[in-house]
Amino acid sequence: MFCSSCGKMIDDDSIFCRVCGKRVKPLPENDSSSTGKISLEKSIDIPITENETSYINEDNLQPESSDDTTEEVSTETPEDNKPFFGSTEPIEHINPEPLSENSLSEKIPERHTRETLPDLVLRKKVQTQSEDLPDEDFPTDDSQEDYEDYNDNSDTQYIPYEEIQENSDNNYNPPPVYNPPPYNPPPYPEEQPYFNPPPPQPVPPPAPVENNRPKQVGTFRLFGAGTVTIFTMLLVLLLSLLFCVKLGFSGAVLEKSIKGLDNEKVLDAEYDGNHDVNDFLYEKTNFYNITFGTASENDFRNFLLNLDMKYFIAENVSIYADYLLNGGRKPTLTSENIAEYMFNKSGYNNLIRQDFSSIIYNLTDGKADEILSVDSWEKHTGFDSRISGYIFSYITLIIILAFICVLIIWIYAIVNMRMRYMMSFCKFIFIASGVVLLLTGAVGVIAPPIVYSQTSHITFYLLSKLLKDFNLFTLTTGGFEFIVGIIFGLIRKLVIIYETKKGDG
Repeated sequence: MFCSSCGKMIDDDSIFCRVCGKRVKPLPENDSSSTGKISLEKSIDIPITENETSYINEDNLQPESSDDTTEEVSTETPEDNKPFFGSTEPIEHINPEPLSENSLSEKIPERHTRETLPDLVLRKKVQTQSEDLPDEDFPTDDSQEDYEDYNDNSDTQYIPYEEIQENSDNNYNPPPVYNPPPYNPPPYPEEQPYFNPPPPQPVPPPAPVENNRPKQVGTFRLFGAGTVTIFTMLLVLLLSLLFCVKLGFSGAVLEKSIKGLDNEKVLDAEYDGNHDVNDFLYEKTNFYNITFGTASENDFRNFLLNLDMKYFIAENVSIYADYLLNGGRKPTLTSENIAEYMFNKSGYNNLIRQDFSSIIYNLTDGKADEILSVDSWEKHTGFDSRISGYIFSYITLIIILAFICVLIIWIYAIVNMRMRYMMSFCKFIFIASGVVLLLTGAVGVIAPPIVYSQTSHITFYLLSKLLKDFNLFTLTTGGFEFIVGIIFGLIRKLVIIYETKKGDG
């Protein structure tokens, strides 16, 4: 339907016009055959209050033809024509022309229905589009006015301004007054004591530039290191010899070596330039007189072979060797023990026990007990035999080895921790000691057999047999030390190459 005041299209159930704000007087529309004329056949008289004004100009509602039955709209103006919401301007924008379908479609722009966005959202949308759209896509002035004039308040009841003021005067409740709590400033902080800043620290000097050149070693240092090196080499040689003697002359080794002697070779060996061992013993023991001239040299030879004294000698030599080298039990062998063994072993019927004691007495010139007694040795030499046990003990060997290590470290400090000089001195120490041991073992292995083959002397025969294990240990130890010295020499060459590259870099 259309508003009776401004002629704008409004909803059918609207009481007030959403454009002009006047109370709506419904104007029924004719059938589709009408030409835009307003039919007043079923007009509804709506009382108009003193605050409402509604009139229609007669000239604008004249029918086009006399055939149509129409009524004129009352043009009465209320006496008290108060403007709506205090407006003093008369409403003059009513359409003076007859309303038709074409005129309505031209005059009334297409509006948005109530289902579209609210007024405020539409305005924001228009503003946003005005910024984003180009000039040709921006809506025209008429469409913008339509958006601005659009107000979906058809369901809103308008209350006169006077009534709002009356109700507001009677029912106004002032808001509660907010009384903030009194402001209490925080206490003033206590005065801090005066702070003396620390004095500026001195700037550390720049780090020295690393010198790749190795440290130099003076002549005096080299001389001192050489002296200590010689002393160290002697200690290494002493340690090696003690180790070889302890292993090569032990009781078990000597016992095995003595039992391996050949009795025939011993007796046939030359003792001096004119006699062999058999003839020497025959004369020394006075065996001819003891047997009353019945035994010849050949008989005496058979007598000694029958005794087979090497087993008895080997057992007693083992006891003496263990006592001297390892501090074993003290030997108690006497001439009477030897005579008793010979009497029981010989089986010679023409001799009595006293005859064997005479043989021992004649052989040693009456000094057999003195020669066999350890106490007699200590008395004549003034040397305590127990010391030899301490010298060859493993504890002593470990102490010497530790002292050698200390001397090597001392040499390293003397040469100003130059590895090339350190390796040179270590090479000299072990190669020199190894060479001495190798020569000693080689001489012990080669010389006695050669000399014995030339002279057939009993001494070289015994040396070739008794020094066999000692020479073996000497050669092994000397070879090991020599190899260690060569390794130190190779390390020295690598150190020289490294220092050369470092100095060049």
